[in-house]
Amino acid sequence: MEFMEITQDQQIVILGTGGTIAGQAHNPDDSVNYTAALVDINQLLDTAKSKLQNGTLPAFDSDGPQNLRDALTLASNAQARGVLVVCAGEVHGAQNIQKIHTSRLNAFSSGDAELIGHFVDGNLNLSKNALGTQAQDSRPFPLLSIKDFESAEQLPRVEIILNHADANGQIVNALLQQKVSQQQKLRGIVVAGTGNGTISETLELALLRAQDTGVVVWRSTRCAFGTLEGRANTVFGDSHGLSPVKARIALMLKLMQSDLIAMKS
Repeated sequence: MEFMEITQDQQIVILGTGGTIAGQAHNPDDSVNYTAALVDINQLLDTAKSKLQNGTLPAFDSDGPQNLRDALTLASNAQARGVLVVCAGEVHGAQNIQKIHTSRLNAFSSGDAELIGHFVDGNLNLSKNALGTQAQDSRPFPLLSIKDFESAEQLPRVEIILNHADANGQIVNALLQQKVSQQQKLRGIVVAGTGNGTISETLELALLRAQDTGVVVWRSTRCAFGTLEGRANTVFGDSHGLSPVKARIALMLKLMQSDLIAMKS
């Protein structure tokens, strides 16, 4: 990383996982009909390096190298802690960010939450108040190491169930009746309720039956923004303000942590 001012006690690891940032289209002006994961990570880094040194991107390039350049600048800042996301010059905390648009460049939002920071003319401005909130929000979730994942044969199975008109719980019953191996057995359910986590009566009864069999059930909401309020005594677990898809990952990690503790005891 010779193009970044990284001190000897800093190390930045870049993981190239493909996706949109590594996408390429036959027509440079086409931002929709592209194929993901075609551009090598080294090529992306070279383009980001060009942006950093020259201040401009070629007239045929996308926003990816700019986001990568901003991410590297953020990662080299000693005040930046926890899991952060950079897109379109905005710095979001992982707890609140959601993709809210299918195609526009600024496709992400943190809703009511304050931005962690933003870039102005390549300069990073961080909010100390938002950074503190980000650290507090991350405390309820398990911390696992790479070795923990290497020791697990597969992550615990967790499914998402959506509350909707005429939601009757049949999907929950079908999941419980599946004949699968022990490793594929259902371990958790995240229910995406309407509004402030409302669940229809028949679906709730099915979820209670699932919970009685040992399946962990967390309540979330279909709403894009806002957290569940006034449900401290609910019979189901708390998604800690996470969207259903994020809560599913969090519950998988929580169950994995419980398995590791049980194995060591």
